[in-house]
Amino acid sequence: LTGLMMPVDHMPDWLLGLPTDADTFQLSPANTLQTLDKQIGLNDWKIAYERYGDVEWHEQTLPLPNKLKLTTSDVKINLVITKWNITQ
Repeated sequence: LTGLMMPVDHMPDWLLGLPTDADTFQLSPANTLQTLDKQIGLNDWKIAYERYGDVEWHEQTLPLPNKLKLTTSDVKINLVITKWNITQ
């Protein structure tokens, strides 16, 4: 539609804070994903994990991202996740 090559192939993992197939990534002091970089076509994408929230699952507390910023040369996308519904 827009001609923009979006990093959708690995987006499910990236939304969970997993650096699957990233070219480079950095972890925070809390050992959560802080940033990742991936080249898609001619676009260099950067995802910044700005905030995590604790989610209860099977008597465990999981830190899952709830605020992310995706950027490339002329595009900025802000994602805010207000509720996680984990099934399995």
